[in-house]
Amino acid sequence: MNVPRMFCVSWVVTKQYNRWKDALENFSSHQTTEYHKYCRLAANNLLKVSTNEIQPIDVVLDSRLKKEIEGNRKFIEPIIDTVVFCGRQGIALRGDKDHGSIESFDYPVHNDGNFRNLLRYRSRGGDKVLADHLLNCAQNASYISPVIQNDIIEVCNDIIVDELVSKVNSAQCFSVLADETADVSGIEQLSLGIRYLDCDRVHEDFFYSLCLYMT
Repeated sequence: MNVPRMFCVSWVVTKQYNRWKDALENFSSHQTTEYHKYCRLAANNLLKVSTNEIQPIDVVLDSRLKKEIEGNRKFIEPIIDTVVFCGRQGIALRGDKDHGSIESFDYPVHNDGNFRNLLRYRSRGGDKVLADHLLNCAQNASYISPVIQNDIIEVCNDIIVDELVSKVNSAQCFSVLADETADVSGIEQLSLGIRYLDCDRVHEDFFYSLCLYMT
């Protein structure tokens, strides 16, 4: 009988095997080892992957990650849209009590801000993804806290400034406008604007505001 040589981490396969009189007993013992079972499992999985019976682990992990990202985007989009809506309309976001989770879509007795009530309004209007998130999310993963609101506002500011700078850089000419006002407490607010020429039209856009303490 022609028995092939085998190599692994045991005496069966790390060197040439020639103890054929004890082969059945040794092979039976070898089959019970953990590394043999692992190798058989790995070989079977490799065959299943090659025949498309199962997906490779990297594909499975990548699919789950993509699904998780898509799910996160679905519930974070209405939150971002609400912040942007308040900004575009010049509406304040916060009220007397704007912390904690939203446990009900009934409007509270004490005003907790336009932002939270707009989320309730949207949930009551049929946004099931947002409603499910607000009712079932962990308290530290609601993404509606004042800190998150400020983060979203800061990102919006970065996007607006980048677009404005891009327009100014591509303009034929531009100038910087500065104006300041001071109150009785000694706080001076400096506002910067940009005046530039775009497509033969003059545009003026607000750029930056800075508070200074006068000495």
